Amino acid sequence: MSHLKWEKQQQFHAIEVIALWEGRVTRRHLKEIFNIRSSATSAKLFQQYNEKAPGNLKLSTTERGNILTEKFEPHFSDGKVDEYLALLARHPDLNPNVQGSFVSSGFIETIRMPSPAVSPAVIRSVVQAIQSRVRLDIWYFSQSTPDGSERIIVPHTLVYSGMRWHVRAWCELKGRFTDFVLTRMRINGLDPSSPQEESAPERDDQWNNHIEIVIGPNPKLTAEQQGLVCKDFGFTIEQPLVLTARRALIHYQLLAMNIYLNHRHFTPKAHPLIVINRDEIAPYTFDE
Repeated sequence: MSHLKWEKQQQFHAIEVIALWEGRVTRRHLKEIFNIRSSATSAKLFQQYNEKAPGNLKLSTTERGNILTEKFEPHFSDGKVDEYLALLARHPDLNPNVQGSFVSSGFIETIRMPSPAVSPAVIRSVVQAIQSRVRLDIWYFSQSTPDGSERIIVPHTLVYSGMRWHVRAWCELKGRFTDFVLTRMRINGLDPSSPQEESAPERDDQWNNHIEIVIGPNPKLTAEQQGLVCKDFGFTIEQPLVLTARRALIHYQLLAMNIYLNHRHFTPKAHPLIVINRDEIAPYTFDE
C-alpha cells in the first residue's frame, strides 16, 4: 500500500483499528480524529477503504455505521491492541457524547507520561545532520560530566525508548557509536566537513546486528504465580517469550519491560520477568 499518500494510510489505519477493537466505525469517529465534517467526504473515504480492503466492513443502518465482518483481515494495521491504545492516547479529548464508543465513552483511561522537554532547535539540527550526513557540534551534559563537554557527533537515527528520545550517533571523542539523550544536548552548530568513514551507519555493528532475548517468569515466584505471569505476556514455561532486538537497544527493551539482569536482588513480585539467556545478553546492557 506504499503508493497511497501518508494521510490516506493514516485514515485507513484508524478505520481498521476502531472497527477491529470496537466492532463499528462511524462518521463521528472520522470527525473526531481527522476533523472530517462533510458527510460526503466521510462516505467517500469509507468507499475508498472498501475498495482497498473489500469485505472487511459493511454498512449497517441499525448500527448506524460500518461494522466489522467475519471476513475482516487487517490491511493497514497489525491487528494489535497496542494500536488501539495508541490511538486513544493521541486523541484524549474525543467527544464524550458518542454512544457505544470506547474511544470516547470514558471506559478506558490511559497513563500519560510526561513529554520530554526537547528543544525544537535540537530536533531540527539533529534531523538536518542525519539527512545531510554531516557532523554536529554539541555541548553534552551527562552523569559523568554534569557541567557539560563539547562533542562532535555524526547522528544516524532518532530513537524513542518509551520514556525519552535519544539519537544514535558516532562520537569522535569516544571513537565509537553511542547514544545521546536529546534533552541533554545544546547545539553549537552543524559542521559541513566530511565525517570520518568509520562514522557511516553501516559501520555501527551494535545497531545493525540483532539478538534474541529469551524471557521467562521469575523462578522465585510460586508455580501458580509463574503461570499467571505466563498468561499476562502470552507464553508458557515450555515455550518462553522470545523477542528480537537490535543489540544497541537491548538495555532499553529490558527497562521498558521492568526487567533487570540482577533480578536476584529484587522482590520477585515487583520484577516477575527474567532473561533466561542472561550471559548472552549481558554484554549489550549498561551497568545496573
